[in-house]
Amino acid sequence: MARAHTDSAVGGVNTRPTHEKALDDLCKIMPHIKRSVLAEYVGEAGGDYMKALLLCKNAVTAGKL
Repeated sequence: MARAHTDSAVGGVNTRPTHEKALDDLCKIMPHIKRSVLAEYVGEAGGDYMKALLLCKNAVTAGKL
C-alpha cells in the first residue's frame, strides 16, 4: 500500500510549523510584500528563515521585490 504525500521530513517530523514560522517572521519585517509572494521564497529556502531572508534581500537588490 502506498503512503500519501505529506509535508513531513525524514522520520515523520512535520516541517509545516517551521515553514509557517519562517513565513510569519518574514511577513512581520516585510509587511508591504504579499504573504503568497514571501511563501514562494520560504519554499525555495526549504523553510529556513535565514535562507529565505537572504533570497528576499537578493530579490530586493535586483529590483524583483
